[in-house]
Amino acid sequence: MRIKSMGWGLCLMLAATGAQAAWQIEPGTSHAQAEVTHDSRTDMVTLDRLGGTITDEGQLTVPLQYNQLDIVRNANIPTWLKDKTNQRMATLETTIDPDWLNDLNIGETAHHRIALETKDQRYTTRDHVPITITRNDRTHYRVTTSEPVEIKAQSLMEEPNAQLIMSLLGYRSLGDVIPLSLDATLSQQ
Repeated sequence: MRIKSMGWGLCLMLAATGAQAAWQIEPGTSHAQAEVTHDSRTDMVTLDRLGGTITDEGQLTVPLQYNQLDIVRNANIPTWLKDKTNQRMATLETTIDPDWLNDLNIGETAHHRIALETKDQRYTTRDHVPITITRNDRTHYRVTTSEPVEIKAQSLMEEPNAQLIMSLLGYRSLGDVIPLSLDATLSQQ
């Protein structure tokens, strides 16, 4: 009987640890910068509080919401539209080889290319993005894009509520692409 209960306890423990993320993106130190061109000028827009996880298998998921944009948080958005800014704008997904992180020594940097998918209700785009990974200490890593990711403005504006939110913020027409640079801190769980 004791062996049976130990077996169940071991199974529950393994199941619980399998559900956790191996790495967590720290929202307090993770952000992205975008260059938004509109009406013959370019604005730098920041996406703050990036969060997400990387599983033991290397599956990275980063949900993005409108309210993470500094221009949305700093704007005088009508009350009836506030709930819309909490909606998911897109989800970034990719697979990262866990050995890329595990094999780095403290202070070392590695460069890789990933297939990054941007998904939402209406579209999925795939871009190959060069990234730089630096191991800061035993449990923390810095991940940056080596060059900006180009987001198609037309695809973004097809998202539910995007045109309404952007026009209320003063963006009437956008350039063809929005270059986006990522700077994230990962902590090993």
